[in-house]
Amino acid sequence: MDISGHWLRVAMRNVLRARPSDLVGHRGWRTQPMRAKPNPSHHYPLGLHRNNIPEICIALEGQPILDIEDRRYAMRPPRIGVLEPGVRHSEGFASRRCGYHMLWLLISRPSVLVSVIHYRPRKDWDCIEQYVAQTPQGAALFDRLCDAAAPLTPAQFEPFRAEVLATLGVLLHQAMQRATTTAIHRHEAALSHLREQLDHQCDRLPNVAQIAEMIRVTPDYLDRLFRSWTGKSVRQYHLNRQMHEAMRLCKEGRLLVKEISHQVGFKDPLYFSRTFHKFHGCSPNKARGD
Repeated sequence: MDISGHWLRVAMRNVLRARPSDLVGHRGWRTQPMRAKPNPSHHYPLGLHRNNIPEICIALEGQPILDIEDRRYAMRPPRIGVLEPGVRHSEGFASRRCGYHMLWLLISRPSVLVSVIHYRPRKDWDCIEQYVAQTPQGAALFDRLCDAAAPLTPAQFEPFRAEVLATLGVLLHQAMQRATTTAIHRHEAALSHLREQLDHQCDRLPNVAQIAEMIRVTPDYLDRLFRSWTGKSVRQYHLNRQMHEAMRLCKEGRLLVKEISHQVGFKDPLYFSRTFHKFHGCSPNKARGD
Protein backbone atom coordinates (compact mmCIF):
# COMPACT_ATOMS: atom_id res chain seq x y z
CA MET A 1 0.00 0.00 0.00
CA ASP A 2 1.24 3.54 -0.71
CA ILE A 3 2.14 6.14 1.92
CA SER A 4 -1.32 7.68 2.09
CA GLY A 5 -2.91 4.24 2.58
CA HIS A 6 -0.75 3.57 5.63
CA TRP A 7 -1.46 6.93 7.25
CA LEU A 8 -5.17 6.75 6.44
CA ARG A 9 -5.30 3.49 8.40
CA VAL A 10 -3.52 5.18 11.32
CA ALA A 11 -5.97 8.10 11.11
CA MET A 12 -8.97 5.75 11.22
CA ARG A 13 -7.59 3.97 14.30
CA ASN A 14 -7.02 7.29 16.05
CA VAL A 15 -10.50 8.61 15.19
CA LEU A 16 -11.98 5.41 16.64
CA ARG A 17 -10.00 6.02 19.86
CA ALA A 18 -10.97 9.68 20.14
CA ARG A 19 -13.46 11.02 22.69
CA PRO A 20 -15.42 14.29 22.66
CA SER A 21 -12.75 15.80 24.91
CA ASP A 22 -10.21 15.20 22.13
CA LEU A 23 -11.88 17.75 19.84
CA VAL A 24 -9.75 20.85 19.30
CA GLY A 25 -11.06 23.93 17.56
CA HIS A 26 -11.68 27.66 17.47
CA ARG A 27 -14.65 27.32 19.84
CA GLY A 28 -12.49 25.70 22.50
CA TRP A 29 -15.03 23.03 23.51
CA ARG A 30 -13.68 21.04 26.45
CA THR A 31 -10.02 20.98 25.36
CA GLN A 32 -7.95 23.42 27.38
CA PRO A 33 -5.28 25.40 25.49
CA MET A 34 -1.64 25.33 26.54
CA ARG A 35 -0.26 28.26 28.52
CA ALA A 36 2.27 28.98 25.77
CA LYS A 37 1.22 31.45 23.09
CA PRO A 38 1.76 30.84 19.35
CA ASN A 39 5.42 31.09 18.36
CA PRO A 40 6.07 31.69 14.64
CA SER A 41 9.48 29.97 14.85
CA HIS A 42 7.68 26.72 15.72
CA HIS A 43 5.25 26.95 12.81
CA TYR A 44 4.99 25.01 9.58
CA PRO A 45 6.36 27.29 6.79
CA LEU A 46 2.88 28.56 5.86
CA GLY A 47 2.64 30.21 9.27
CA LEU A 48 -0.68 31.41 10.63
CA HIS A 49 -3.09 31.38 7.71
CA ARG A 50 -6.78 30.96 6.94
CA ASN A 51 -8.73 29.08 4.26
CA ASN A 52 -12.22 29.67 2.98
CA ILE A 53 -13.16 25.99 3.35
CA PRO A 54 -13.44 23.81 6.48
CA GLU A 55 -10.48 21.71 7.55
CA ILE A 56 -9.90 18.70 9.77
CA CYS A 57 -6.49 17.69 11.08
CA ILE A 58 -5.84 14.34 12.76
CA ALA A 59 -2.77 13.75 14.91
CA LEU A 60 -1.13 10.54 13.68
CA GLU A 61 1.94 10.21 15.89
CA GLY A 62 4.42 12.33 17.81
CA GLN A 63 3.79 15.63 19.58
CA PRO A 64 2.50 18.29 17.19
CA ILE A 65 0.81 21.49 18.29
CA LEU A 66 -2.00 23.42 16.65
CA ASP A 67 -2.17 27.21 16.99
CA ILE A 68 -5.66 28.63 16.48
CA GLU A 69 -5.84 32.43 16.53
CA ASP A 70 -4.09 33.33 19.82
CA ARG A 71 -4.34 29.89 21.47
CA ARG A 72 -2.04 26.89 21.33
CA TYR A 73 -3.22 23.28 21.69
CA ALA A 74 -1.24 20.09 22.18
CA MET A 75 -2.23 17.69 19.41
CA ARG A 76 -1.03 14.37 20.79
CA PRO A 77 -2.95 11.43 19.25
CA PRO A 78 -5.86 10.83 19.10
CA ARG A 79 -6.81 14.52 19.08
CA ILE A 80 -8.75 15.93 16.13
CA GLY A 81 -8.62 19.57 15.07
CA VAL A 82 -11.77 21.01 13.50
CA LEU A 83 -11.44 24.38 11.77
CA GLU A 84 -14.33 26.37 10.35
CA PRO A 85 -13.72 28.51 7.26
CA GLY A 86 -11.80 31.72 7.89
CA VAL A 87 -10.14 30.71 11.19
CA ARG A 88 -6.41 31.58 11.41
CA HIS A 89 -4.32 28.54 12.30
CA SER A 90 -0.99 26.80 11.91
CA GLU A 91 0.51 23.50 12.94
CA GLY A 92 3.99 23.20 14.41
CA PHE A 93 6.24 21.37 16.84
CA ALA A 94 6.16 21.55 20.60
CA SER A 95 9.91 20.88 20.72
CA ARG A 96 12.54 20.79 17.99
CA ARG A 97 13.56 17.39 19.36
CA CYS A 98 10.13 15.80 18.82
CA GLY A 99 8.96 14.75 15.35
CA TYR A 100 5.38 14.15 14.33
CA HIS A 101 2.99 13.20 11.53
CA MET A 102 -0.31 15.04 10.94
CA LEU A 103 -3.05 14.33 8.39
CA TRP A 104 -5.09 17.21 6.97
CA LEU A 105 -8.40 17.08 5.14
CA LEU A 106 -9.41 20.28 3.33
CA ILE A 107 -13.05 19.71 2.51
CA SER A 108 -14.96 21.19 -0.41
CA ARG A 109 -17.72 19.98 -2.70
CA PRO A 110 -17.29 17.26 -3.92
CA SER A 111 -13.54 16.86 -3.36
CA VAL A 112 -11.16 16.54 -0.43
CA LEU A 113 -7.53 17.68 -0.45
CA VAL A 114 -5.51 15.15 1.56
CA SER A 115 -2.11 16.11 3.00
CA VAL A 116 0.25 14.22 5.30
CA ILE A 117 2.79 16.48 7.00
CA HIS A 118 5.94 15.09 8.61
CA TYR A 119 8.25 17.09 10.88
CA ARG A 120 11.73 15.61 11.27
CA PRO A 121 13.45 16.60 14.54
CA ARG A 122 15.94 19.47 14.14
CA LYS A 123 15.46 19.39 10.37
CA ASP A 124 12.36 20.52 8.54
CA TRP A 125 8.86 19.67 7.41
CA ASP A 126 7.97 17.42 4.49
CA CYS A 127 4.60 17.14 2.80
CA ILE A 128 5.07 13.42 2.15
CA GLU A 129 1.69 12.98 0.47
CA GLN A 130 -0.76 15.39 -1.13
CA TYR A 131 -3.55 14.74 -3.60
CA VAL A 132 -7.16 15.63 -4.36
CA ALA A 133 -9.79 12.88 -4.08
CA GLN A 134 -13.41 12.91 -5.18
CA THR A 135 -15.65 11.67 -2.38
CA PRO A 136 -19.38 12.34 -1.93
CA GLN A 137 -18.98 11.49 1.77
CA GLY A 138 -17.10 14.77 2.19
CA ALA A 139 -20.28 16.71 1.37
CA ALA A 140 -21.86 15.77 4.72
CA LEU A 141 -18.76 17.01 6.55
CA PHE A 142 -18.74 20.18 4.46
CA ASP A 143 -22.37 20.93 5.34
CA ARG A 144 -21.82 20.21 9.04
CA LEU A 145 -18.70 22.37 9.38
CA CYS A 146 -20.04 25.28 7.30
CA ASP A 147 -23.36 25.53 9.13
CA ALA A 148 -22.78 28.50 11.41
CA ALA A 149 -26.30 28.17 12.81
CA ALA A 150 -25.54 24.66 14.08
CA PRO A 151 -21.84 24.57 15.03
CA LEU A 152 -20.23 21.27 15.94
CA THR A 153 -20.44 20.56 19.67
CA PRO A 154 -19.27 17.62 21.81
CA ALA A 155 -22.89 16.39 21.92
CA GLN A 156 -22.69 15.88 18.15
CA PHE A 157 -19.43 13.97 18.34
CA GLU A 158 -20.70 10.51 17.31
CA PRO A 159 -22.37 11.66 14.05
CA PHE A 160 -19.25 13.71 13.31
CA ARG A 161 -17.00 10.70 13.99
CA ALA A 162 -19.13 8.53 11.68
CA GLU A 163 -18.84 11.09 8.85
CA VAL A 164 -15.06 11.38 9.30
CA LEU A 165 -14.66 7.58 9.28
CA ALA A 166 -16.86 7.28 6.18
CA THR A 167 -14.72 9.86 4.38
CA LEU A 168 -11.46 8.22 5.48
CA GLY A 169 -12.83 4.81 4.42
CA VAL A 170 -13.53 6.05 0.89
CA LEU A 171 -10.09 7.69 0.73
CA LEU A 172 -8.46 4.44 1.91
CA HIS A 173 -10.32 2.42 -0.72
CA GLN A 174 -9.15 4.84 -3.40
CA ALA A 175 -5.58 4.68 -2.09
CA MET A 176 -5.62 0.88 -2.25
CA GLN A 177 -6.94 1.02 -5.82
CA ARG A 178 -4.15 3.41 -6.82
CA ALA A 179 -1.54 1.20 -5.17
CA THR A 180 -2.91 -1.91 -6.91
CA THR A 181 -2.97 -0.20 -10.32
CA THR A 182 0.62 0.93 -9.85
CA ALA A 183 1.73 -2.54 -8.75
CA ILE A 184 -0.02 -4.23 -11.69
CA HIS A 185 1.73 -1.89 -14.11
CA ARG A 186 5.09 -2.55 -12.43
CA HIS A 187 4.67 -6.35 -12.46
CA GLU A 188 2.72 -6.73 -15.69
CA ALA A 189 5.44 -8.88 -17.32
CA ALA A 190 5.34 -11.41 -14.44
CA LEU A 191 1.54 -11.46 -14.43
CA SER A 192 1.48 -12.08 -18.20
CA HIS A 193 4.01 -14.91 -17.78
CA LEU A 194 1.84 -16.48 -15.07
CA ARG A 195 -1.30 -16.25 -17.21
CA GLU A 196 0.50 -17.82 -20.20
CA GLN A 197 1.53 -20.77 -18.05
CA LEU A 198 -2.05 -21.19 -16.84
CA ASP A 199 -3.36 -21.02 -20.40
CA HIS A 200 -0.94 -23.63 -21.75
CA GLN A 201 -0.77 -26.21 -18.92
CA CYS A 202 -4.13 -26.85 -17.36
CA ASP A 203 -3.01 -30.19 -15.87
CA ARG A 204 -0.96 -28.53 -13.11
CA LEU A 205 -0.64 -25.21 -11.34
CA PRO A 206 2.40 -23.05 -12.16
CA ASN A 207 4.96 -22.48 -9.42
CA VAL A 208 3.47 -19.25 -8.08
CA ALA A 209 6.02 -19.04 -5.25
CA GLN A 210 8.89 -19.14 -7.73
CA ILE A 211 7.41 -16.38 -9.87
CA ALA A 212 6.71 -14.31 -6.74
CA GLU A 213 10.29 -14.74 -5.59
CA MET A 214 11.56 -13.51 -8.96
CA ILE A 215 9.77 -10.17 -8.51
CA ARG A 216 10.38 -10.06 -4.73
CA VAL A 217 6.80 -10.26 -3.52
CA THR A 218 4.94 -12.88 -1.49
CA PRO A 219 2.83 -15.55 -3.24
CA ASP A 220 -0.31 -14.18 -1.55
CA TYR A 221 0.43 -10.65 -2.81
CA LEU A 222 1.02 -11.96 -6.35
CA ASP A 223 -2.28 -13.83 -6.15
CA ARG A 224 -4.08 -10.62 -5.09
CA LEU A 225 -2.51 -8.72 -8.00
CA PHE A 226 -3.54 -11.50 -10.38
CA ARG A 227 -7.13 -11.35 -9.06
CA SER A 228 -7.24 -7.57 -9.55
CA TRP A 229 -5.81 -7.96 -13.06
CA THR A 230 -7.99 -10.83 -14.32
CA GLY A 231 -10.96 -10.86 -11.95
CA LYS A 232 -10.02 -14.35 -10.70
CA SER A 233 -7.49 -15.78 -8.27
CA VAL A 234 -4.79 -18.08 -9.66
CA ARG A 235 -6.71 -21.18 -8.49
CA GLN A 236 -10.02 -19.90 -9.89
CA TYR A 237 -8.39 -19.08 -13.23
CA HIS A 238 -6.74 -22.53 -13.28
CA LEU A 239 -10.01 -24.32 -12.48
CA ASN A 240 -11.76 -22.34 -15.22
CA ARG A 241 -9.13 -23.50 -17.73
CA GLN A 242 -9.40 -27.11 -16.51
CA MET A 243 -13.18 -27.17 -16.89
CA HIS A 244 -13.19 -25.60 -20.35
CA GLU A 245 -10.50 -28.00 -21.54
CA ALA A 246 -12.45 -30.92 -20.03
CA MET A 247 -15.61 -29.84 -21.88
CA ARG A 248 -13.64 -29.62 -25.14
CA LEU A 249 -12.31 -33.16 -24.65
CA CYS A 250 -15.76 -34.48 -23.72
CA LYS A 251 -17.26 -33.07 -26.91
CA GLU A 252 -14.49 -34.67 -28.97
CA GLY A 253 -15.62 -38.01 -27.52
CA ARG A 254 -12.28 -39.79 -28.07
CA LEU A 255 -11.31 -40.20 -24.39
CA LEU A 256 -13.04 -41.87 -21.45
CA VAL A 257 -14.07 -39.72 -18.48
CA LYS A 258 -11.24 -41.26 -16.43
CA GLU A 259 -8.71 -40.31 -19.12
CA ILE A 260 -10.07 -36.77 -19.40
CA SER A 261 -9.86 -36.45 -15.63
CA HIS A 262 -6.15 -37.29 -15.62
CA GLN A 263 -5.42 -35.15 -18.68
CA VAL A 264 -6.74 -31.99 -17.03
CA GLY A 265 -4.96 -32.67 -13.73
CA PHE A 266 -7.51 -34.51 -11.53
CA LYS A 267 -6.27 -37.67 -9.81
CA ASP A 268 -9.75 -38.72 -8.60
CA PRO A 269 -12.29 -39.23 -11.44
CA LEU A 270 -15.23 -39.03 -9.00
CA TYR A 271 -14.07 -35.66 -7.66
CA PHE A 272 -13.54 -34.54 -11.26
CA SER A 273 -17.12 -35.55 -12.18
CA ARG A 274 -18.59 -33.64 -9.20
CA THR A 275 -16.53 -30.55 -10.02
CA PHE A 276 -17.46 -30.78 -13.72
CA HIS A 277 -21.18 -31.04 -12.88
CA LYS A 278 -20.99 -28.11 -10.49
CA PHE A 279 -19.20 -25.99 -13.10
CA HIS A 280 -21.14 -26.94 -16.25
CA GLY A 281 -24.47 -28.13 -14.84
CA CYS A 282 -24.19 -31.58 -16.42
CA SER A 283 -22.10 -34.73 -15.95
CA PRO A 284 -19.05 -35.51 -18.12
CA ASN A 285 -20.87 -38.56 -19.53
CA LYS A 286 -23.78 -36.41 -20.65
CA ALA A 287 -21.38 -33.92 -22.20
CA ARG A 288 -19.79 -36.81 -24.12
CA GLY A 289 -23.23 -37.79 -25.38
CA ASP A 290 -23.27 -41.14 -23.57
